[in-house]
Amino acid sequence: MIIKELAYSAQQHLKSITGCSFNRAHIYELHASSLGFKSYTVLCSDYVFTQREKNKAIPAQYQTMFQQRVVELRYDPMTTDVAVSSFLFFISGQHIDVIVATDLVDGLSDDDDSYSVEF
Repeated sequence: MIIKELAYSAQQHLKSITGCSFNRAHIYELHASSLGFKSYTVLCSDYVFTQREKNKAIPAQYQTMFQQRVVELRYDPMTTDVAVSSFLFFISGQHIDVIVATDLVDGLSDDDDSYSVEF
């Protein structure tokens, strides 16, 4: 699933569960906080998305960051608990994680030097 599809699906999921409309840009922000980042911009500055191990859980401190971000984005406090549990459940089911972009490039170049690009 590409990130745009993930954001759309998460937005629809939250709306169906909470009855509250979540801004798509906020979905990106919430996803970033569930990965331990203060903003989506910070996440995208040095990281790329990757597939996470299926048994890896979202750490408790990231869940707290997520909850704080929902409040910072000024969503109804009555929907916060439902939004937090629903979104985190949905996101963890997608098995999305991040990796430092330079680590990805280094890993690719270390794996097999037999590939070459010709112009």
